[in-house]
Amino acid sequence: MRRTPLLGLRSLALGAAAILAAQGISAQEATRDPVLDRMHDEAMAPAYTSAPGSLEKAAWGHAPIAFQRGENDVRRFECLRVQAELFSALGYVDGARLYLVEAAQHAEATDDPFNAAMTYVDAAILAKDSGESWEARDLAAKARALVSTPELDLTQRAAILDRLQPRS
Repeated sequence: MRRTPLLGLRSLALGAAAILAAQGISAQEATRDPVLDRMHDEAMAPAYTSAPGSLEKAAWGHAPIAFQRGENDVRRFECLRVQAELFSALGYVDGARLYLVEAAQHAEATDDPFNAAMTYVDAAILAKDSGESWEARDLAAKARALVSTPELDLTQRAAILDRLQPRS
């Protein structure tokens, strides 16, 4: 599988509206929890500083927030991916993989096969790096299965298949 860096925190924040549209959630169905939004912002604040331990403080402060978001919350996918980023940056690979799988399942459940597949690939890479070859194959198979989804265009299919190619 081709390694690419997990999405950056800033990219995730900027792409939230696009993710919502790709998920097919209408404005009437979409929810936004202002309390969780405030908690998210407060928990993430240390991540934007260079103070010692700030990334770890953000990671552990933010961890419960992503799972508290409802299925139609516009920031659920974003929060799950951000949490995976934080744990990955700190070397907590198992935690990062857990949040990536949850994000992929959420994207799949909200009819966003491209983000689901790409996130399954990220989780598969982490599983492979952890020596969990069976889990890596299972996660890669889930990504591969989404390639034939009619919602994907040829460019998206090619991007997924390219990421699934073994690299030396």
